[in-house]
Amino acid sequence: PGGSEERASLSFCGPYNHLLIDEAQEVSPLELALLREAVRNGHDITVSGDAAQQIDTAQSFKGWSAQMKALGAGQVSGVELQISYRCPQPIADYGHHILGELAPGQKPQVKRQGYPVQLTSYANQPLSGIALSDGLTELFERERRATVAVICRDPQRAAETYQALKHLHNARLV
Repeated sequence: PGGSEERASLSFCGPYNHLLIDEAQEVSPLELALLREAVRNGHDITVSGDAAQQIDTAQSFKGWSAQMKALGAGQVSGVELQISYRCPQPIADYGHHILGELAPGQKPQVKRQGYPVQLTSYANQPLSGIALSDGLTELFERERRATVAVICRDPQRAAETYQALKHLHNARLV
């Protein structure tokens, strides 16, 4: 009012007494250093993640020791979780198999069973897209609450597969 000019200002909402960083395998050392500045001196930072689940190809994860160094961590204690609540047994077993030498030494314990993993190959991308679309349509008619992930070898194949499946309810490219 009265011709005065109001200015919005951004202010830092810290420092915090505690910070939790999830999926830390995706966070760069520079980002970690910036996050460290948001925590009061002497207070804790909890870091969680899974090195085997890194998906950002622009980020080069150099291991947990490097991540902790970027955070300026002094005393560090680590805990490796042994129970998978997300995936049924066949998915957890298959994931462990795919990781090969990157897999943890011990398979995770799971809390639910499931259907076997099915591997199928097709002569070309259009045929696989049609078969996948038909199969998923049939599955979703039977199992309305089914959750499906389609994992592709590279971003181009993922985009092509998404094009074949985008008509399905809740299909998304990740």
